[in-house]
Amino acid sequence: MSYKMRLQWFNKQASEGEGKEFSAILDNSVYFLDKLGLSDESEIYDGGYDVKVEWFPYIQPYF
Repeated sequence: MSYKMRLQWFNKQASEGEGKEFSAILDNSVYFLDKLGLSDESEIYDGGYDVKVEWFPYIQPYF
C-alpha cells in the first residue's frame, strides 16, 4: 500500500491555516513509518503530528 503525507502550517497568533502541501507517493510506507517511529500508531491515517527535527532527512526528499 502506498500513501501521501500532507504538511499543513498555521499562523499561531491568528489561529488560521497558512497553507498545505502534499508529498510525492511513499512507495515503501512500512519502512518509512519505522524511520519516523510511527509504525505502531493506531491513528496514523487520521492523525496530525507536529513535525520533529529528526524527521527532516526522511520527509524532505518527498516534497
